[in-house]
Amino acid sequence: MQIFNKISINSKFYIYALVLFLLNFIRIFDESFWGDEGFSIRLAKMGFSEMINATAKDVHPPLYYMLAQLLYKIFGNEGFAYHLSSIIPYAIIMIIACTYVKRNFGFICALILITMSSLTNSALTYNVEVRMYALGALFVLIAFLALYEIIKHNHFNHWIIFVLSSLGAAYTHYYALISVAFFYLVMLLLSYSKKDYRKTTTLACLITIIAYLPWLIILLKAFERTAKNWWLKDIPSISNCLKFIFSYNWLSAIFVIFTLIFFLYQIKGFYVTTSNNQNFLIKFDFHVGIPKKITFSNEFIWIFAGIFSIFGTIAIGLTLSHLIRPFLVTRYLFPVSAMAYLI
Repeated sequence: MQIFNKISINSKFYIYALVLFLLNFIRIFDESFWGDEGFSIRLAKMGFSEMINATAKDVHPPLYYMLAQLLYKIFGNEGFAYHLSSIIPYAIIMIIACTYVKRNFGFICALILITMSSLTNSALTYNVEVRMYALGALFVLIAFLALYEIIKHNHFNHWIIFVLSSLGAAYTHYYALISVAFFYLVMLLLSYSKKDYRKTTTLACLITIIAYLPWLIILLKAFERTAKNWWLKDIPSISNCLKFIFSYNWLSAIFVIFTLIFFLYQIKGFYVTTSNNQNFLIKFDFHVGIPKKITFSNEFIWIFAGIFSIFGTIAIGLTLSHLIRPFLVTRYLFPVSAMAYLI
């Protein structure tokens, strides 16, 4: 115990992160697969062109299956090889949390991100499941972090990372495509008030659209096909969607409440002052009101983009489900989960 107490807080953090990773990693040796995982495995064993044709007739883009094919070719027909297609993206999320997130947003942010990305009910499932959701979560998180750097510095190399990760998300899952599309919408809105974003935002949009055109026609055909005949029967509620991401209703409530507090604080609609009074109960004064002037900080814009993406993705899924036919399964929201935990 004395030896453990002598270990620095940083070392304890990395040990904790490693333990969380190993708790997920040891499960890749489970060789029990359900129907959709079996479909992924069948596509992994196909030739490249055969796989493209097969997934074009289904409802998912091909990037995840390309990764599964690569792992199949490297390790052969082994159960763990297929699970690696999800555990690797999860491992990269953990590395990002322990490096970039910890350095830029602090120890607490990184701790929350690695804990929830490892231990929520959805994470425990999709960190190892032979499906594309963990890969989608990785790409959405990278795009979100690149967006932070763009809003803060607006360097061209950050735009490159943003576009590539957004395309990665779009070619991994259609709901991940919707999620990153909201980032582009925020940047388009921002470019109207800040001229220095206009050229790069326009260029990024054009490059992304052109790069996605080869698959866009297939997406439209898939949408038309599923609108006529699709297996889903039930439509989740907003509460169901948030509970899937956070596992518990009380965590979902905390997320919503603290998001509202954050926005009120940022626009100066809510603030706290302290006095020299020794009585803790009256030492803090809380002020809520209509701000005289609203200014949007870079942090506000970035967090707004993330919240806009999460609830916008849910809104589009539910709107299509109510207007046409059920299109949204809660697991389709896993790609926004790591971003939600970071927020």
